[in-house]
Amino acid sequence: TSLRTSEFCDNLRPLPTGLPVRISFADCIVDPARRELRRDGQLVPIEPRIYELMMYLVEHRERAVGKDELQNAVWGTVVTDSAMTRAVMKLRKAIGDRTDSVGIVKTVPRFGYRFAAEVVREDNSAQELPNDGDSDARSGIAVLPLMNMSDDPDNDYFADGIAEEILNALTKIPDLRVASRTSSFTFRNSTKTLREIADVMNVETILEGSVRKSGKRVRITMQLIDAKTDTHLWSEIYDRELADIFEVQAEIAREVVSSILGSSVIDIPVYVATEDPKAYEYYLQGRQLSHLWDRGCLQRAGQLFRRAIEIDPDYARAWAGLADMASMTYMWWDQSDDLLREAEASSQRALDLAPELAESHTAKAFALTLSRDFSAATAAFERAIEIDPLLYEARYLYGRAKFAEGDYEEAARQFEEAGRLRSDDYQSVALASTAMDAAKDKDAAQAYAAEAVRRAERAVSVNPEDTRAWTLGACNLAEIGEYDRGVEWVERALEIAPEDVGVLHNAGCFFSAGGDVDRALDLFERRLAIADIYQEWIDNDVDFDAIRQHPRFIAMLEKRRQQSQERESE
Repeated sequence: TSLRTSEFCDNLRPLPTGLPVRISFADCIVDPARRELRRDGQLVPIEPRIYELMMYLVEHRERAVGKDELQNAVWGTVVTDSAMTRAVMKLRKAIGDRTDSVGIVKTVPRFGYRFAAEVVREDNSAQELPNDGDSDARSGIAVLPLMNMSDDPDNDYFADGIAEEILNALTKIPDLRVASRTSSFTFRNSTKTLREIADVMNVETILEGSVRKSGKRVRITMQLIDAKTDTHLWSEIYDRELADIFEVQAEIAREVVSSILGSSVIDIPVYVATEDPKAYEYYLQGRQLSHLWDRGCLQRAGQLFRRAIEIDPDYARAWAGLADMASMTYMWWDQSDDLLREAEASSQRALDLAPELAESHTAKAFALTLSRDFSAATAAFERAIEIDPLLYEARYLYGRAKFAEGDYEEAARQFEEAGRLRSDDYQSVALASTAMDAAKDKDAAQAYAAEAVRRAERAVSVNPEDTRAWTLGACNLAEIGEYDRGVEWVERALEIAPEDVGVLHNAGCFFSAGGDVDRALDLFERRLAIADIYQEWIDNDVDFDAIRQHPRFIAMLEKRRQQSQERESE
């Protein structure tokens, strides 16, 4: 069944409102507004059904709750005793309840269950939740795309690049939760009020502004706004030479952090990537295109990085960008030896030029992963993380590398860390679920899947055209037992982008895992007609178990390999 965007988004589960800021019991803290559970300060992934079970027992803790009542209130249908027992076991595991006799959730023989722990409700004066990489208790900010006030409308890339550079600088502050570029840039030219945007993004402050570039000068106007009160916390106008752009970006980030966190001295390091403003402009154009993932956009991004390098041959970030474009194209589209050699050579050049730059080591590690030199890739990723522990790309690509290597538990750990760094990122948590499925840890896989669904729901409410959120969310809906709803999500993505490689790939995985072999094969046939496929992922992803030995699938892969060999020989 295919639903129109507006109809489907109306059916998304809204976040509860009007609930206490948090509820605590034993060593657990529950944030009802966020539907989050923490134990010993750490976020615990919890399935939606298990969360509902926990909250119902908490709300009715003054008495024993019968199984029939739980069926009606939590499941809305009849479930077997064994299904309810498994759900209670998952709940006990989530809250660290080890002994039924003196524990938190007590069994009432031949009747039901009772929540036995003392519960404390706390209001807005309560102390904030512990700060960690995924804590929504941290101050939250969204950096909106800057308005291009230049005479040339083609300078949009420059305004976007400045906004992204400021956003990236802010992500280096552990006490600040920064909405991702993907989410923030959805609100370009939005008619929503700042408060409405903040509510959707789950942040308290909005940074917005404009950029005017003329010749060798740039004028940047910025304002930081408290979205709830619609008051200005800080504003400034910068009239500078283009050559000073890196210092300006760091200065803006420092002022923003100081205004939000109240700290007078904030260390935002200034990394002068290039002395040539024109090279920087080409780099920003390339990076803007690199976010689009389309094959043509990746190729064009690579060309722009090359132009930046022609102007400044020592531009390490441009070399790293060129390497990443080659690696991304190799992984998703065209597994040619030329692309792999370019990824390896460009990343090595970036590393030689800037060994202190985490992006250099990450680009090298990415290329090494595709070359199947997993040991060297691990060392490079570890070095990148040592230099910059808050670099999302290092964690995310490290997780993909470990999955390709077959180290599923480490893959899940890296994906989880990536998800902590970006609290609105659904894909890292979704892939953590995939990794734990491969590790045969079903409970962990379902817990990650539940969190991925929550984040994907928020993502499609912000951007209904986010096909990756629809498809990865669908796979995770199936993981937690909501297959029919997952079908609706997949069909929505196929309606938006019927020939997109990522959509076809994830849709094929969804139907393969669900046992619809013919539909899965049809989708992969369309997918393989467009692009190569990363074999190491197929080898380890359990979603392929239903089709990997199917003669039709084997024939597709062989045909694609022959076509690739013919292209190489031309």
